[in-house]
Amino acid sequence: MKTLLNGMLLSSLLVATASSAESNNIAQSLAENGNVKSVKSCFDDHRSTYQGFLDSIVVEQKQNYGRMANHLTVEKLSRMFPEKKYQATKKNVTCLLITYQSFDAQVEGFLVAAKNIKEPQPLVVFNRGGNGDFGKQSILQMLRQMPLVKQGAIVVGSQYRKQDEFGGKDIQDVHQLIDIAKTLPQVKPGNIDMIGVSRGGMTSYMVAKERNDIDSLVIWAGNSDLEKGLTIRPEMENVYQQRIPNYENDKAQQLFNRSAIKWVDSLDKNIRILLLHGDKDKRVNVVHATDMDKKLTQLDREHKLVVYKGGDHGLRKYQKQVNQEISNWIFTPSVD
Repeated sequence: MKTLLNGMLLSSLLVATASSAESNNIAQSLAENGNVKSVKSCFDDHRSTYQGFLDSIVVEQKQNYGRMANHLTVEKLSRMFPEKKYQATKKNVTCLLITYQSFDAQVEGFLVAAKNIKEPQPLVVFNRGGNGDFGKQSILQMLRQMPLVKQGAIVVGSQYRKQDEFGGKDIQDVHQLIDIAKTLPQVKPGNIDMIGVSRGGMTSYMVAKERNDIDSLVIWAGNSDLEKGLTIRPEMENVYQQRIPNYENDKAQQLFNRSAIKWVDSLDKNIRILLLHGDKDKRVNVVHATDMDKKLTQLDREHKLVVYKGGDHGLRKYQKQVNQEISNWIFTPSVD
């Protein structure tokens, strides 16, 4: 009886960290999973007011994206995200910040879904780019998953462990989050879709290689050949040396393990792959996508390559087109 009461208390405490508006079925279901350590609303605490939300988001963007977010001010954000939009999002969207256990590490993650889900929804897994805290998904980035949510998806993503291994133990962090999400009664049983941006493209390939429940991949400016990538952007070796275990002693094997172009034939042949890339990408050269397109064509695998003329790493000029391509790929059934 004491054990049962303790379990009930823990579950209550976990859900209590979400506001009353967010203490819905998904938060409750997450709290009941033994690997979930905390669940909190994106609109809690100082973000519960519009001004507090703006102030918090500006600080978070600058922390996560450094000089790339130097231009952002509260005034600019208020034009991008007016109070009417804030109130509507807060009313209609479940946005949760999750802490979960992934083997030997506690990891942060997020979930975005519509409120008042009446029937199970498909699961979409978003794998972020960057390394360490750089590229960590901010709440503003989480809410940019809204096009998928509006079409009926539940979107989850991992921030990866703090001691990120750039394709090492952090791959297990994604597996663990997927397994947690699939226990939710709000998630539709069956195969899932996965989106990977930049380094998250590498992550997506690696996760898919080890699972049998992936329906499709969207690789957005993703790495697929780390060895070739070093000839184009040699400064990335600093990241690999700092993050990849045993890199100096086993460089060739470690790069191979993280380069899907070398082993993409081992992925389930039914996985559909969408490749999105800009031809002016200075971070991950477009050759990662064009080479993968050639390889997938040789293997006769269902895929599509879209190269955006003048597109940068984030494809910022093409957001509407990118969102439409992703929606079409995920929500339009494949024709055999």
